[in-house]
This record gives sequence, C-alpha cells and structure tokens, in this order.
Amino acid sequence: MMTKYQDIYDSLKNTVKIKTEKKAYIYYKESGYKRIPLPDPSFNTLQQCLDAYNQAREHTKRQREQPDYQVSELIDLYKEEIYKTIKERSKIIYEYHINKIKDEFNGKMIADVTISSIRALLDKHKNSVAITLGGHVNRFLSWCAENEFLLHPPAKIKIKRAKLSIGYNRWTEEDIANFRARWPPGSWPRLCMEVLLATGARVADVLDFDDSNLIQGNQLKYTSGKTGVPVHIQLQKDVIALLGHVNYGWPFIYNSDQGDKITYNNFNRRFKSACKAAGVHKPAHGLRKTFATRLAEQGKSEYAIMAAGGWKTPMMVSLYVKEFERSQAGLQATFDIVSWQKSET
Repeated sequence: MMTKYQDIYDSLKNTVKIKTEKKAYIYYKESGYKRIPLPDPSFNTLQQCLDAYNQAREHTKRQREQPDYQVSELIDLYKEEIYKTIKERSKIIYEYHINKIKDEFNGKMIADVTISSIRALLDKHKNSVAITLGGHVNRFLSWCAENEFLLHPPAKIKIKRAKLSIGYNRWTEEDIANFRARWPPGSWPRLCMEVLLATGARVADVLDFDDSNLIQGNQLKYTSGKTGVPVHIQLQKDVIALLGHVNYGWPFIYNSDQGDKITYNNFNRRFKSACKAAGVHKPAHGLRKTFATRLAEQGKSEYAIMAAGGWKTPMMVSLYVKEFERSQAGLQATFDIVSWQKSET
C-alpha cells in the first residue's frame, strides 16, 4: 500500500498524508483552504486517483478566484428576494433577526463568517432567540451557497432547545386586578388587555382582526397566522360590553383613537407603557399563557385548549394541564391526610 501512495501521491504538490493505527488517509490541502479527501489507491485505479486530485485542485482554484462579497451587501439582496414570498407581518420578525446578523458582521466579508463567529453571535441571546436567529443564519448562508456567493459555507448551526416551561411572563390574577384598577373600561389599554385575555390570541393575529372575524355579534372566528390552525370561540359578555365603549368600531384593538392602523411594534411599545403605569411588568403574550392556564383550571382537555388557542400540537398545552393536575393532586393528598388525622382524634 505504501508503495502505491509513494508512486501516485508523494510526487504531487499539496498532498497530505494522515496515518492512524488502522489506515492512512490522503488529502489535497492548500494553505488557507479546507482539505479535500482523495481516494485510496488500494481500491482505485491510477487514473481515478489523478482525476480526483485534479478536481480538488480545480475546486480550490475556483475558491481562490471567487470574488468576495460584504455580508451587508448580500443581506440586502437576500431581503429583497425573500420578502417577495412572505407575509407582511412576518417581515417584522425577519427584519429584526436579519438586522442582528447584519450588525454583527458589518464590514466583514462573507468568507470570514465562520462557525466560531456565528456561535459568538448566538451566545449573546437567550435560548429561544438564539434558536430562531440560528435558523435565519442557516437560511442566509444556504441562500449564499445556492447563488454561488459562497462556495464553502460553514456547517449548519444546531442549538439544543431549552426545556419547555410555562415561563415567568404569565400574568397572575393579581397582575390582572392591578391593571383593571389602573385602566377603566373604555380606555384603550383596558380593552386590549381584556380582549387578549378573553381570546388567548397572539398579538399578531389580533392585529389582523376585521369585521369578517366577528360572527353573530358574539363569536370570533380566525386562522392563526403562526400555525395555520382555524379558531372559533365564544366571546364573553363582559368583553362584548367593553366594545360598546369604543367609538371607532371594529377592528377594536389595532386602531388608535383617531382610527389609524397601529403597527405590531407600536402596539407592543404602547401596551408596555400601559403595563408599566399599572405596575405590571409582563408582556402582552403573557395573557395568552394566562388564558391557557384558566382553561386548564376549569378542567378542559388538552384538545379543547388547543382548539381555543390555535395551538397545533399538545406540546405546550400539556404543560398547563400537567401543572394544574399536579397542584390538584398535591391538594388532594394533603386533604386526605388532614381528614385521616381528624378521624383518628
């Protein structure tokens, strides 16, 4: 075997031999470029080995001659292309993450984007954000490779998803009481809070509600923008009563006092200020978690909660149901002990 290696590869430039206990591996390697494996002469003809060597040289040559591009330039092109295929409200989320990538690699060439530099970007964010951001990085680099802006993209980033939890941002009954005490019926913040709590809808979905979503004056029917799941629920009487205080009609959430449409970011900013004034430091999405918790406490099944909130899988919903069942089991267990002690005395 060693004679064949000597005859075929040792006389050729830029070949590297790496020996292990069981086998020797041959690579074509130029400084600054990735090594390319070459076939084993023991199982391939001389011509096959030479063809593979020439292909490796040509591949590295194309890399050397490839014009380099700035990340910021490619991101502008990438946004222009993908924005043609996504919904208007999805652009807000895309814009947020893509701009983070652009800011991180500002002034750098696409060839300088490495696994370590991507990891450095993702390590700056919490797990849930890092997972989404990592997906955007992977899609951007794949797009660069497909359009031949990058011949050798780094390996795709994989982030271990943190264990699901109900989360710290769920509104408590005390939070709701404080908010109601601060904002009277008829005020914009109060209406927003009550509708989000009563429907359990995501903010992005609420911003898309119009006359077609209101059925028979007391039912709400819409399709979840995130999961595509159709939702049909009954509106509570107190929420319908609150709508009577609104002068500018339906849609009742995303209109300002003048009836102008409010954007997703402006809504969150304005609602956050209202929460701060009421002493509540929770996001609007936390009301969706409270909505699911209340249904679980009423003994609703996982399927019923999924249908009411537009969840596609029971993964998240099961957390609310299990938490309530666990608390009930604990209460029942201690109640039985107290009852037994009383009977003993």
